[in-house]
Amino acid sequence: MRAIGPPALGISIVNLVVGAGIFALPGIIAVQLGAAAIIAYFICAVAVALVFLCFAEIGTRITRSGGAYAYVEGAFGPFAGFIASVLLWFGYSALADAAITVLMVDIMAIAFPVLSESLPRAIFIIALFTFLAAINVRGVKAGVRLYIFNTMAKLIPLLMLLVCGLFAIDIEQLRIAEWPSLESIGAGAIVLFFAFSGARAR
Repeated sequence: MRAIGPPALGISIVNLVVGAGIFALPGIIAVQLGAAAIIAYFICAVAVALVFLCFAEIGTRITRSGGAYAYVEGAFGPFAGFIASVLLWFGYSALADAAITVLMVDIMAIAFPVLSESLPRAIFIIALFTFLAAINVRGVKAGVRLYIFNTMAKLIPLLMLLVCGLFAIDIEQLRIAEWPSLESIGAGAIVLFFAFSGARAR
């Protein structure tokens, strides 16, 4: 905390809450649900708010570090905490990071077609993770600078999209011509949940 400082800590929380999936997942939901995607957003907002309230409540009772697996350990014991830690690391961190990396490279391949080829794609991904590992090795301050840059690089395009998009809204496109099934709406809300699930780490 002393090395990071409150401002950088706040930025890191924003960076986690507004996950990288926010750039791709809304488009996927729009394709699946059309104008009815707004319903999935409302459902996702309620679900995310309830989860955050649970974390806020338990965070006042278990104050040691560890996040979700510390809470599980406090409630169910060390073995359950260990299982939760492994699942959280492998399922949320490793697999989610891999999925986001592949998605990022797919998007970049639109502007740089060479990244659609196997060898350049593999080299780019290896170089990216090598760079991130080097930043971690250099220390906390280097990581904080990268966090700040990453957050700004994420928020500025989103704000520009919001401002510019207000003048490009076609009201007719917001009309729900055909209501999707509850199953489709629920599946869409779960996909959107991933875009904001990073906040549970705090």
